[in-house]
Amino acid sequence: PFEAQRPRDTNLTCAAGAEPGELVLFEVPSMNGWATTDAGVAAMHRAQGYEVTETHVPVHTLADICAQHAPGDIHFLKIDVEGFEAEVLKGMDFERFRPWIVVVEATLPGSREESKRAGMTTRNAISTLQQRVVGRQRPRVFLEHHRHAVLDGKRQPLGAAHQHAGR
Repeated sequence: PFEAQRPRDTNLTCAAGAEPGELVLFEVPSMNGWATTDAGVAAMHRAQGYEVTETHVPVHTLADICAQHAPGDIHFLKIDVEGFEAEVLKGMDFERFRPWIVVVEATLPGSREESKRAGMTTRNAISTLQQRVVGRQRPRVFLEHHRHAVLDGKRQPLGAAHQHAGR
């Protein structure tokens, strides 16, 4: 079980999204990490011969999760939710919670191809974060599996982002 592998972590059985509620999570039990909220991706996995299970899970906003479980400084926030990144970002309060570094996966599940689902293109992810994080210093944002990152509100080649990550 995951809890045994990560005993110091807080592990929650829920999804993060734009609004509280419930959603269907599609999982491929034979492939660790193959879970999605996208019925189309689940259908693709089924067509490839994989067993796909469906579980109804509660949804909380990332802001609510942070308020309950991470009320202090957040140094590192990684959002890797197989195509649901835009919904998670919409549910975060970047005025209240100011992560130092944000990593957002913006690729199709199981690939390095840029996701265009739910508005989560690289440009839209950057724009969403820039619009949501106003005023005080913005976090350093890395878009995983891409050649660009946002540092201090400016899009830069990923090599430059890695050089500045330790600043």
